[in-house]
Amino acid sequence: MNHSLNSTLDHTLPNCWQCEHFAISWDVQRPYSCRLMGFKSKSLPSSEVFKADGQACQCFYPKNRAATEQHHQKSGVAKKPLSEQRILNPVGTRSWLV
Repeated sequence: MNHSLNSTLDHTLPNCWQCEHFAISWDVQRPYSCRLMGFKSKSLPSSEVFKADGQACQCFYPKNRAATEQHHQKSGVAKKPLSEQRILNPVGTRSWLV
């Protein structure tokens, strides 16, 4: 892969470090983990998903979004309509954000 293609992919793939499902694994050989999809890898999970599927990861869920939703619930702000809520399929299938 050439440098320009790498920089293009970096801008289109989700940043795992900012994802709620990202974790650091105890395994030195495979230090990065996606809790939702249940795998560990040598490179970031979003990059592995792209290599396997040819599409950007559809499971990305920003860490700060969960905190914002909790704050809204405590402060009495109305809940988002169902069409704007995230819907996740069970682990083992592709998850889609709606």
